[in-house]
Amino acid sequence: STADIAFCEESQIKVTKTWTKENAYKILIEALGTFALPVDDSITLTTDMFTLTESSYLIGKNEDGSLYSYVCEHKELTETTCNICGSKMMFTVCDANGTITYHKDFQAAIDKAEMLEGSTITPLQDITLEEFSTGNSGSFTIDLDNKTLTNDSSILQVDENSSGGNATIVITNGTMKSINTAPIFIGGGTAIVDNGTYQGNYAVYLSWGTLKLKNAPIFDTTSANIVYFGGLLNLSEWLGETLTIQIDSSLEESNLVLPTD
Repeated sequence: STADIAFCEESQIKVTKTWTKENAYKILIEALGTFALPVDDSITLTTDMFTLTESSYLIGKNEDGSLYSYVCEHKELTETTCNICGSKMMFTVCDANGTITYHKDFQAAIDKAEMLEGSTITPLQDITLEEFSTGNSGSFTIDLDNKTLTNDSSILQVDENSSGGNATIVITNGTMKSINTAPIFIGGGTAIVDNGTYQGNYAVYLSWGTLKLKNAPIFDTTSANIVYFGGLLNLSEWLGETLTIQIDSSLEESNLVLPTD
């Protein structure tokens, strides 16, 4: 299908539908006229062309007629819709100084939070996701703000490749719901599961790294609350009453920290 093009500023256009490689080159020629090659590394203007992520990129035209591309930073919003690129924002990231950025999807928000020590990710509404997201570094909080994140598979994978990631991620104040598995998978780093509701066949799958339970999270599962395959299970600050653990590998005493009271 033909991409919709609108001029947002002089010599700038925005993409509101995904460009197919069959028509993108023609569209650019018609919209901007003759231009010089190459442009920056973000895009390659050839007849084979590229596909731009929907409503993510803006294309600018230099004085010499060449083009450049850049990712929209979503700085002007009406409610949750970016005035510049037209994207609907789903998450915010607030850094330690209170500066807020807006993001279209969970992974983009995590990527930003990984770079901002002590930042907080918050969904703007209940969201049904299409894929899981991963966090492999940084120290940040996912404050669900009484919203629900739902996915068929897992929602958050902490160091999914068990590659020695050092992320420390706190999850709290809302619901994570997986239809077919556990919403949280830990392959490394540390996940601190705080107050909130965690639904699925299991709540957390721990294969490596550290799972710390804090306060009294609610586990609404069809099977065990936690699947343990390896890593450290820290219950020192857990205030709940009942916890079911499926042990798929040996749980050594040194890998279990029990509540003090």
